Amino acid sequence: INVITPRPVLASAADLIAYQEQFLQGLTAAVETARLAAPDSLIMAMSLEHILHGLAAVREPMAAAAAQSGLPWATWHDAAHAALGCYN
Repeated sequence: INVITPRPVLASAADLIAYQEQFLQGLTAAVETARLAAPDSLIMAMSLEHILHGLAAVREPMAAAAAQSGLPWATWHDAAHAALGCYN
């Protein structure tokens, strides 16, 4: 699925905030579209760290998407953490 947003203009902090809001609103619609395929799980293929500040800010919309969809999600921040943990 794709999260549909207008082409972002990121010339200022206000532009980034506007894009964050557009993306997160689009995510809600994209989750509903994805559910039509009756998947077993979903993958967030965009690193939300690029538009959200801090891990808590990233986890919040992903928890909301998981609750909305009723499905498990694979995310970059969880995959990276698990992969780096293999090297301890």
